[in-house]
Amino acid sequence: INRIHDEIDCLVELNQKEIAFLALKSNASRNAKQSVIETFLEQILKDFGNDEGLIPYSIEFYCRIDGNQLIDAIEICLGYCPEEPIMPNTTFPKMLKFARELVLILLNTFPNHKEVLYFAAMIKFLCAEIGSAFNIINRCLQYDSNYLNAHLLMARISIYDENYRTANICLENALALDFQIRENISYILARAAILKNEQNYREALN
Repeated sequence: INRIHDEIDCLVELNQKEIAFLALKSNASRNAKQSVIETFLEQILKDFGNDEGLIPYSIEFYCRIDGNQLIDAIEICLGYCPEEPIMPNTTFPKMLKFARELVLILLNTFPNHKEVLYFAAMIKFLCAEIGSAFNIINRCLQYDSNYLNAHLLMARISIYDENYRTANICLENALALDFQIRENISYILARAAILKNEQNYREALN
């Protein structure tokens, strides 16, 4: 009984946003239906809009924001999104909309954080804003040229834009940072696309 009371006291100390984050992660780990995930995301965004009377992007707002929680939420959103940019005249995926709103909060709070820039570029890419995606990921690499995931994302963006030379350079940079990246599915698919463009079909299939 004492343990139950302790857990209740702990929950009372949490605000609604923190409870929503915990519920979001718990349900995502169990592969819950998208509609369930959306409910918690809506609550999180609503709380950011009027969290206990906080003025958006005020000093108190900056002090309370948890970047790691938001990044976790964005990763959950992207797990429900298509892996390729949306096509014109198609319905905009709701989870991509959530991801875009969450990353905007992070960009306004941590504009030069490499992980924030990485996810911002990823979301721009999936929104088919290819030029913006390229500029953001390039900025990310200017801050940290050893950021492996950024090289892979730039390669992916470059391939979509049919800039295979830049894509190949990105893969070479990634390989120089970590030789084990050759086993990464993103690396494998990007390399296969480059080899296909070079009409090197036999090696692309290996």
